[in-house]
Amino acid sequence: MIKTAKFYVGIMIKNPIFLLSILFNLFLITIQLDVLESSLFEFSKVFCFGIICSNLFTLIVSTYIMHKDYEILHFLENNILKKQLSIIITSLFISTVTALLPILSIIIFKNIHFESIFVFKAILHFFTIWTLSNLTATTIGSSIGIVCRNGFSILLSFAIYSLFLLEFYTPSNNPLYKLFNIFDDYTLVSSNDISGQIFNKSYYLDKLFVLFISLFILSIIAIIYTNKKCKSILLSLCIVFCLLATSYLSFNSRTVNLYGYKLMNVNNYYIQSYDMKLRLYNSLKNTCTIKLFVQNDVENISLSLDDSLKVAQVSIGNDPVEFTHKDNQLQINYPCTKESNLIISINYEGNINVENYLGIPTFYVSNHAINLPCSTFYWYPGLNNTSLINFNIQVETSSKLYSNLPIESNADGYILQGQSSGLNLFSGQYQTIENNDIEYIIPMGYNLDFFKLSLESLVSELSSKNNTVSERDLDLLKSMKFKKIIVAVWSYDIQNPNTHSSFQIFDETLLINYR
Repeated sequence: MIKTAKFYVGIMIKNPIFLLSILFNLFLITIQLDVLESSLFEFSKVFCFGIICSNLFTLIVSTYIMHKDYEILHFLENNILKKQLSIIITSLFISTVTALLPILSIIIFKNIHFESIFVFKAILHFFTIWTLSNLTATTIGSSIGIVCRNGFSILLSFAIYSLFLLEFYTPSNNPLYKLFNIFDDYTLVSSNDISGQIFNKSYYLDKLFVLFISLFILSIIAIIYTNKKCKSILLSLCIVFCLLATSYLSFNSRTVNLYGYKLMNVNNYYIQSYDMKLRLYNSLKNTCTIKLFVQNDVENISLSLDDSLKVAQVSIGNDPVEFTHKDNQLQINYPCTKESNLIISINYEGNINVENYLGIPTFYVSNHAINLPCSTFYWYPGLNNTSLINFNIQVETSSKLYSNLPIESNADGYILQGQSSGLNLFSGQYQTIENNDIEYIIPMGYNLDFFKLSLESLVSELSSKNNTVSERDLDLLKSMKFKKIIVAVWSYDIQNPNTHSSFQIFDETLLINYR
């Protein structure tokens, strides 16, 4: 097989299409280098035509070689399935070598301020798309070359490959779109450059699905051209099962739509303080202790908590109590008397992977990116009010953390202490800039002067509209007397009447929605 592979390498690289694809990719790299100054992951999107060009090369060449009868191959390899395997291995080898051009461009021309972990993830993401799409193209081409052994096979191969291009040009929030999309899922839509590509369960399932598609095509060819029909059919059925299982798991690993949060009755009780012990890695784990004052007799306590989080136990004092958690409401079944103090301990955890209607990450927790704005996503038990609450928070995470609260780092993570109406936590590709006594925490690709102009434009727009924002908030926005301004992410169509689509104010911190 080694001699056969060497023979195919020579044929492929001597083909004029190989040189054309290299020259075209060099041209694309030259005109797209500027994007690396502002975004690492944008490169995989703008370089999509380079990926398609590479796919077409492997598609055409593998189809041509597969249906062409080389006399020398009668001495090297007579088995048609082994011939196909040799072509696929050769194609993947050439694909890996040619991927070095865009990968080296990312390494050399990236913004020097990007953290190395995000550079590595951007390269890995690009290489994954490049390799899997070329594998798909080679599998289609070589399979059609076996079945249709004439010049028409190239046209048929292209027709089948074009089905993936149609999927590429019709972006959708349907999970099937991501499963069948062999390119970057956000090529034709605005993506979240703060988080970059999040390597989570959904991502791995998407890529496994693409791999299983290629394996399924190969198994069908094996059924037709092998003598061991039973084994090939059994293998094909196993791959079909893997495709179905991957689809099912992918559908259930995403949260796209939020129910919206009900306004809670805050007349009977209010929260005085929070103590939390948080672990934020690829999931959220929290032991949340709430000091709550009950003003009137009540039969139960109701708090807002998103359904993506699973509550393990609720205790009052040292005694576990019964509770229900559904429709984003945590109801604690515990009768309370007037003017009593409660210490409520709640243990819960969950994988946070909430997307908007375009499938873009909106609320998330991963090893290197976090977006937890509290008034648009109830990631800890709370009430819909704006009163000041005491916070004492311990956070264990591998990410560099940002918050509206004062934050200090220690050997175990971070300590956040202070008073606020809510706790917001963020991490990702941020830069911190001090300007006019304001700490700007903005995405790495943002220019501060342009960002300040956009803030002025937002204030002017809000001033010209009636009843879209309170006079208090508008005065605060006009004065810009904030200590922190943080760019965060939340859905514009979020169903929460207390939250504006463009901004949120937490005392001396202003949150601006990422655009």
